[in-house]
Amino acid sequence: MADDLFAIDLSGDESQSEVARDKRSKQDKNHQTEEEFQQLRSEYRPKMENGELWKTIKLPLGQAAVPKLEAQDLLHAAEELYFYRRYAEAADFARDVLAGDPGGLDQDTKAMLALYRARCLQKQKRKEKKEENEVAAGSSASPGSPAG
Repeated sequence: MADDLFAIDLSGDESQSEVARDKRSKQDKNHQTEEEFQQLRSEYRPKMENGELWKTIKLPLGQAAVPKLEAQDLLHAAEELYFYRRYAEAADFARDVLAGDPGGLDQDTKAMLALYRARCLQKQKRKEKKEENEVAAGSSASPGSPAG
């Protein structure tokens, strides 16, 4: 048994062929003709972050496992709405994502979306209260009285 532990076959030919194969596949991936580049260049559009990322997400998610990149997009969409102070929309988006218990979404993402939803609802209430106070302060001043 001890002899088996140290019976490692180190054949130089095998590792050299693997290195050559890896180098060739990497070269194939990076190789691009001028024609292919120009076509890609003409089709390329920069990603605009203007608070509309949530519109690109297809809901409901369903029970299938959600890939990590898609889960990150869900969080980024909620964060983007929060950043642009669109709290009601962010809360609604998080609610829609979590609706129907999306079984394919990992627990951490669910927890973060629930946290964003709670914070957005809280911020929205503060925003509405502030607006009510501003309206009340504006209407309490009589039209003939000087402001301030």
